[in-house]
Amino acid sequence: MSVLIKSVFAVYVLLFFLTGGLTVFISLDTAAVPAILRELQYTVFIWHLACWIVLGMLANYLWDLFNADKKLSDIRLEKLLLPLLVSPIVLYATWNLFVNTGKEVSFLIELIAFQNGFFWQAIFSKAGPATKP
Repeated sequence: MSVLIKSVFAVYVLLFFLTGGLTVFISLDTAAVPAILRELQYTVFIWHLACWIVLGMLANYLWDLFNADKKLSDIRLEKLLLPLLVSPIVLYATWNLFVNTGKEVSFLIELIAFQNGFFWQAIFSKAGPATKP
């Protein structure tokens, strides 16, 4: 793997665990959680959901890579850019689900975010150019 891919991966892992840890810490019902963090609860959680979606997209990419009998050394960063470009659309759908279920932070929403990221191609492959009537 190239140095760029390793650096991007390291930043991603740091962001994933930082937002996850903060999400768990903020969700605690103790006086140890500062008020400013409580106000940022949903902002931190949406970043954490974005990490889950990207993890799902990465898992899908690796699934396809290994099914094509390729190795980790064959990872191409440019092939990961398309999923990252559509990730805000996938994130919006996941966030709407979270809001409509009462804004309760749970592991189920994170699993749904991963699933939406993993199956992003199935959703977008059915979308085609708009036809004129």
